[in-house]
Amino acid sequence: MSSKPSSMVDSAAVDPPLKAPTLPASTSISSTAGATFSPAKIQGLRTSAAASSSSSSINLDGDDNDDKDSLLRRINSNRKDGKAAVPTCRRCRAFKQLGPKLAEFLTEIPKTDLHVHLDGSPRLSTLIELAQTHGVELPAYTEEGLRTLVFHDAYDSLVDYLRGFPPIVRVMQQPGALERIAYEFAWDCINEGVRYIEPRFAPQLLATVEVDVIGVLKAAVQGLERAENEFNARTSVQDGSEPPFRFGIICCAMRVFMTDVSEYYRAFCALHKDEPPTLVYQLAASALVHAAIHAKKHLHLPIVGIDIAGQEAGFPAEAFQTAFEVAHKNFLGATVHAGEAFGPEAVFQAITDLHCERLGHGYHLFSVDKVTKKENPAAFVEGLVQYVAKRRIMLEVCLTSNRQTMVELRDDISKHALKDMLAHGICVSLCTDNRLISNTTVVKELLLAIEHFALTPTELKTIILEGFKRSFFPGKYLEKRVYVSRMINYYEHIERKYGLHDWYLSEESVREDRHNPCQQQQKQRQQQQQGEEQQQPSAEGLGALVCDMHANGDRLQTYSPQCKGPTHFSQKEDGILKRDKHDHNQHLDMPPEVFI
Repeated sequence: MSSKPSSMVDSAAVDPPLKAPTLPASTSISSTAGATFSPAKIQGLRTSAAASSSSSSINLDGDDNDDKDSLLRRINSNRKDGKAAVPTCRRCRAFKQLGPKLAEFLTEIPKTDLHVHLDGSPRLSTLIELAQTHGVELPAYTEEGLRTLVFHDAYDSLVDYLRGFPPIVRVMQQPGALERIAYEFAWDCINEGVRYIEPRFAPQLLATVEVDVIGVLKAAVQGLERAENEFNARTSVQDGSEPPFRFGIICCAMRVFMTDVSEYYRAFCALHKDEPPTLVYQLAASALVHAAIHAKKHLHLPIVGIDIAGQEAGFPAEAFQTAFEVAHKNFLGATVHAGEAFGPEAVFQAITDLHCERLGHGYHLFSVDKVTKKENPAAFVEGLVQYVAKRRIMLEVCLTSNRQTMVELRDDISKHALKDMLAHGICVSLCTDNRLISNTTVVKELLLAIEHFALTPTELKTIILEGFKRSFFPGKYLEKRVYVSRMINYYEHIERKYGLHDWYLSEESVREDRHNPCQQQQKQRQQQQQGEEQQQPSAEGLGALVCDMHANGDRLQTYSPQCKGPTHFSQKEDGILKRDKHDHNQHLDMPPEVFI
């Protein structure tokens, strides 16, 4: 079967996808693997899938189906029925004016994916092919069957979500599979305009008797480098017309082992059978960190950071402090899965104990009701939020993944804490988490954010470029500066192409939105009273020149740490952090471009 990458975006919206050559036949070595799914397990998966399907509130055939076509229809309309309606405020209208070209614009701008699990992102067709080639048993051997039994559109919990990894891991352990999956993954990213990625995975999970941890890292790098070299050899990249593709690898230590699918972990636990499991997990994390340091320093592999992943419940980040201390002293970047299942205290541990510079998810950063060990939870969360914002600790936000694992988000993704992150000037990057398990792409994540959080061109540009700036770039700092500069220039080139370049720096727009929002709305009401054919604005601000969400201008500018005026927190009945604004006209002393 050809390994030619298929474009992850609508072919009508972008140029034909680049064709990557097929992997040599020599990379697929036949082998057999023992049965990994018993009939009882398969029946259990079927039962679980049926229950999940019946309990899910996501309508896969209706308006809630977030494929790009339906997302675009909803973004370009203010009404659920898809009919034309009066435009929203000027800032909300910015992307609506692009219409169907919005997906094309989002595909062409350079992007990052800083939180994406390689072992959660193979092509489904490749997974099936490799499983059949190497004799790895799967619950089904069709894409429809696997999506019914394993890769759902909604999951009961994070633990349920993580059950999708074992079948992928078993396939990736086969000879040649990791290199091919990494190679195709890179091309899938390239084909939707992603120019920098930091795929993360657990090398120990993929290690076997034949291939050790270093061998696993080498195989992944070979696949990623081959795609990188092929793309960067293009004339348009060589002559500077478009920016190059780069990558760095993040090594994941695991909070808890899957010994039934990992030869490495099985052997490691046998070696330390007299020690408590929690200590064994810590020792394995330390072993991984030392392997990552060796691969970076002596083998010159682009290992850029360390992470701790897996089930949060019962396995706090602070238990891995020793391993992360070693990584910190050897200049590895640190990002930690925290605040996805637990509250602000998990985020606090990741920052103070593990030296993390970025947070995976951080969803519950604002959840005062999840604070259990502080006398004044609201004050604690206020201080933590301000610390995260001022220190520019990035939150790697994964909208689709969070909606799939959190019941409260299934009906309405706009309840996601991203709105609070934006309102408080926190540095965020929109990521996929797992392209296969979550069935998503970077473009789809951007479309979700634009639809449900009314991102403006300024906010989108800030989020995109912060991804490049906060990356653990594998080269030297001056190289990174040049690289980021190229991305900024190319982004602005695409903005000019679609007529967005001058929008967010317009003095007229700043004056209109920041200083006279009420006056503009009053003027519109007067025009309506004079009989002009305009619909009456709704409570959501439809028809208003400035909606409530954008009354103070772009959120990332207005509510950054340098913002004038205090912001206080209190606790609502549902335990979610509430922000009380004292000055609705507060604005920055510095121009908006400072923050991008």
